[in-house]
Amino acid sequence: MIKQRAIIACIRASTSQLRKYNREIYSKLECDVIDPKRPHTSTFIWLHGLGQDSKSFLNMIKNIVPASTRVVLPNAPERKISIHNNYKMRAWYD
Repeated sequence: MIKQRAIIACIRASTSQLRKYNREIYSKLECDVIDPKRPHTSTFIWLHGLGQDSKSFLNMIKNIVPASTRVVLPNAPERKISIHNNYKMRAWYD
């Protein structure tokens, strides 16, 4: 079953290492979550690349993970990327 939801603890970033601005952004990540079809035994977290989102990998991931694995596919926040002339795109960092 696929559920899209904002998960505060989708990825736990160390708050001591992040500025307040980043803590606020990363605490509200959108995630696609695929719940296991059998009793849960493991979790697989997939971080996408620059400019992509979780939808890019959803079908592929569904076909390769074991039935007892929960899959978490977080989406990076949109931000300006300096190497792309400050074009706004999904990225984990600039």
